[in-house]
Amino acid sequence: MTVYRGLYGPERGTAMAGSERARRDRPFGRSSEFVDRHRVAAFYTLLLAVSWPYLLLTAERGEGLSRMVPLILVGPSVCAFAVVLAARGFPGARALASGILRVGAPGRVYLLTLLGVPLCFLAAAYAVALLVYPDQVAAPSTASLVSFAVNFPLIFVLAGLGEEFGWRGLALPRLQERYGPLVASVLVGLMWSVWHLPLGLGEPGWAAGNVVFFVSVTAATFFYTWLFNRTGGSILAVALLHTTENAFGWPFQDAFSFEPPGFLFFDAVKAGVWVCLALLAVVLTRGRLGLGRTG
Repeated sequence: MTVYRGLYGPERGTAMAGSERARRDRPFGRSSEFVDRHRVAAFYTLLLAVSWPYLLLTAERGEGLSRMVPLILVGPSVCAFAVVLAARGFPGARALASGILRVGAPGRVYLLTLLGVPLCFLAAAYAVALLVYPDQVAAPSTASLVSFAVNFPLIFVLAGLGEEFGWRGLALPRLQERYGPLVASVLVGLMWSVWHLPLGLGEPGWAAGNVVFFVSVTAATFFYTWLFNRTGGSILAVALLHTTENAFGWPFQDAFSFEPPGFLFFDAVKAGVWVCLALLAVVLTRGRLGLGRTG
C-alpha cells in the first residue's frame, strides 16, 4: 500500500532529498518554513479569521445556497491553498490539487460512498420513524427529489471541493503523521464542527442543532479518514461523500420533521448512524482507519 504523505506526496527517495526539495520550494525563506512547520494552525487561524466575519454578518440569511456560494471564496479549500502557496509555492499547490485526480480504490468503495452511506441514513430514519412516529411517516416530495438531482453538482463544488482540500487535503495528513489516525480524526472533527458554529446562529433550536451536528461531524470524520486513507489520499472520494451526505439529507428533512419543535429528526438519526459507522471503521481496521504502516 502506498502511504499518502499529503503535500510531500508518496514516499520517494531519501529524507535528505525531500528536505532539499522543500527548501528550494519555499518562496519566502524562513517565513515559508515557519508556515510550513505550523501549516495546520496557520490554515485554521486564516480560515476562522476570513470566514467567521462573513458568517456572522450574514447570519440572518440562514443556510440557503445564496449564502453558501460566496463562502467558497473564504472557505477551507481556498485557505488551504493560500497557506500551501505561502509555505511551498506552486509545487506545493500542485501537489495539493493532485488529490482530486487520485482514485486509488476499487469501484465498490465509491459505490459505498455514493449509495451505501446515504441508504444507511434512510433505512435507519424510516425504521426509527415507524417505531416512534408511525402516523407521521411520509415519502420525500417530488420537488425535494428534483432539488437533490439539480443541486448535486453545485453542492459538489461548494461543499465537496470547497472544503475537502482543507480538512482532508491539508489538515488530516499532517495530523495523522504526528498523532495517528484516531487522534487526527478527533482533531479534524473538532475543527470541522467548530467552523460551522455561526451557521444558523440566532435561529430557534440553534444550540440543540449544534449538539447533534457536533456528534454527527465528529463521528463522521472517522469514516472520512478511513475513506481518504483507503483511496490513497483521494480528495475526489471524500468530496463525493461530503456532497452525497449534504445533498441526500435535504430531500428527507421535510419528510422527517417531527416534534419537538426545532429538532431535526433526520439529523439526529444520521448522527446515530455516523457513530455506528465510526465504531465499525475503528474496530474493523484495528484503529488504523486504512492508514498503511511504515518502517
